[in-house]
Order: sequence, then C-alpha cells, then structure tokens
Amino acid sequence: MTIDRKSFGAWALAATESLLRDRGFVGLPDDSPSRESADPHGAPCRYYHAGHKPHHMSAMRAGELRRGGEADEVRHVGHAQIMSSSLEWHDDAVPGSDPTRLVTRIDLERADGTPFAVVTHDSRGLAAIEACGGEGMWLVPAHSVLLVPSWSSGVLADGGRATDPTSWPALSVAESDEPWLPCPIAPEKEPRGRSTTHPALHRWRQSGR
Repeated sequence: MTIDRKSFGAWALAATESLLRDRGFVGLPDDSPSRESADPHGAPCRYYHAGHKPHHMSAMRAGELRRGGEADEVRHVGHAQIMSSSLEWHDDAVPGSDPTRLVTRIDLERADGTPFAVVTHDSRGLAAIEACGGEGMWLVPAHSVLLVPSWSSGVLADGGRATDPTSWPALSVAESDEPWLPCPIAPEKEPRGRSTTHPALHRWRQSGR
C-alpha cells in the first residue's frame, strides 16, 4: 500500500493532535521487536527500577508521605552483601546480565516488631543508616524508597540530634521476596591467552618427551 501526500498529511495531523493532547513524544511506528543486551562490563547501571537508582524526593515531599500515612516506620537490624545470582530474577531481566554483581540485603523491623528485608545495589545509603543509628527510618512501599533521617553538621555540633532531621536521603530498595531485576551489565570477560592445557599434558611437555 503506497502513501500519497493526502494520507501522509492526515497522519501528520493526527500525530500533532496526539502530541498536543498527551504532551508526550510521538514517532513513526516500529514493528521490529526491540532486542536489549547487557552493557559492557564497568558500564554504569541505567535502571531506575526498585533497588537501583532512587527517584529524587525533596524533604518536603518526604514529610508529606510520612504524615499522609504512606510510609511505615522501620529500624535497621542488619545487612549483608550477597551476589545477585542468589536472588530470584525477574522475567524481564536483560540476557547476559552479571550474576556476580553484589547487592546489599538490608534487614529491617517494623514498629510492631515484624521483621522483613529489602535489597539494593545502591550502597550509598548505608553510611547514612549507620550515622542515624538505624532508627527513625521510613519505608515508602509505593515508591520503593527507604527514607533515612540525616542532620547537618551544624545541628549535630549544637547537640540537636533530637530535633527534626534536616534532610532525608532516599535509598532505592526492592522487597526481598519480589523477583529482582538485575543491572543490565555484562560480567567481566576472561582474559585471552589463558592456558587451558590439561595438567597431565603440561607435565608431559615439561619432561621433554
């Protein structure tokens, strides 16, 4: 089927109307299936899914979530570094992702004493968790974010630890019982030229036979 000038004009008008209505991006349809492969070893993670990069959240928004009942108060019980291969992977995992990539399992406890765990590969929040003593944190399940209270150095110098935190670092977490979406990063390649000679053959060559 050929596309004449009239039909192309109709498509352009429909696309423009869709763009104005949805304020999104439009493009020509692509029937070819998208094939995603793992990025080279050492590449930064490009996922914003739970447990990877946290979405920006202001202190004001964090307060709204806590006061609005959308967050659960939790305390830190412990944590451990584990390999992502020890977790159940999601069906949408990118083929070739590195199974040896380390993730952090954080053991938490709700206010009523119920224990549970979350996992993350973003370890930046562990320092903040240790700084606050693992107390007074809030989990926001709808946003897969763990809010950690933090005080500025000036407040701490004045002995103002009992005052409201000056900021809430957000750590992206995923429930440990949910399938994990691993980082789409390929494992490190084996160096070329490594000897694969069987030990017995190696000894035979060394004997000069």
